[in-house]
Amino acid sequence: MINRAQDLKKIADYFVYDGAAAKKKFVDGIVENTELHLVSKFPKNANMRYLYTGPRRPRSGRPRQYDGKIRWKKLETDRFDTCYEDDEITIYTAVANSVLLKCNIRIAYIRKKISDSYAILFSTDVNLDGFLIYKYYKARFQIEFLFRDAKQYTGLTHCQARSENKLYFHFNCSLTAVSIAKADFFEKVENQKAPFSMRNITDYYSAKLFLDRILSKLDIDLTSDKFNFDYEELLNTAGALA
Repeated sequence: MINRAQDLKKIADYFVYDGAAAKKKFVDGIVENTELHLVSKFPKNANMRYLYTGPRRPRSGRPRQYDGKIRWKKLETDRFDTCYEDDEITIYTAVANSVLLKCNIRIAYIRKKISDSYAILFSTDVNLDGFLIYKYYKARFQIEFLFRDAKQYTGLTHCQARSENKLYFHFNCSLTAVSIAKADFFEKVENQKAPFSMRNITDYYSAKLFLDRILSKLDIDLTSDKFNFDYEELLNTAGALA
């Protein structure tokens, strides 16, 4: 990350990583050696403290910095700002101090309404909106599906070449095949939120190849009214047989 920081800065200002990044050495490495900010996830028992925002006490000594530990299971929501809410989740945000990281960070506390469970996301950019922290982290998770499908269906890990150029070409072909399949899938469905599965794509085109092969051997005019049939219905049947 440090070696490629200048190139990555041209693409984005935020580096999103999973919960493995919630460690002081990792965070310090990103913040101190790059111009990127980190977005990541804390465990549910993260040791965090509220920042003290009250008046300064009329006495000598160091001003008070913190105002108690954050209790995640019994969150004091009045000490947070609500930055987003829908039928499924509520997102609370605040700037707090991380005992582990020894610095102030922006927290996005996501509470699920149905299960009453929660997740704690954070960013080293204390000015970043809590909802954007949620969106950035959620977008990162989509990469997991891309690699999963590439491994299972487009041979991402099947290349035995050792040349850097050949490996680069293979990886790009494998990942591009998944992206093209996904684009083709969403062209066929009206609901853009429909779940995408490479299994459905591979089954569809395997069945199509199977059906077209059979019809080509019949040596008949498929445009004739005599052979009026529902192609998609036959395709689904072929898919079930395949």
